[in-house]
Amino acid sequence: MEWLEITVPAPDGDTDRLCELLEVLGVSGLAVEDEKDVAAFLAESGEYWDAVDEDFLNARRGTHRVKFYLPDDEEGAETLRRLREPLYAAGYEAGVGTLRDEDWE
Repeated sequence: MEWLEITVPAPDGDTDRLCELLEVLGVSGLAVEDEKDVAAFLAESGEYWDAVDEDFLNARRGTHRVKFYLPDDEEGAETLRRLREPLYAAGYEAGVGTLRDEDWE
């Protein structure tokens, strides 16, 4: 099966506000990628790490986005059409990619 991978950047870094909006719009299964969460995790568990990969940190620097997945079919496309307007009105723009089950697994 193929999936639509919807990525919504949070330009102001407020992923919490974006998650609240998506939940109000009926979206569940959110994956939050936020630089501040990585920093908090490292601060809380730093004593357990000898080193942290610089490429890993650099890839997350400035990252504030939320991802969710919809089936790559007519129902998923309709859901995405329904979500675009309220997201745009709130200052967000969704990017769309595709993902196969094999890539996810």
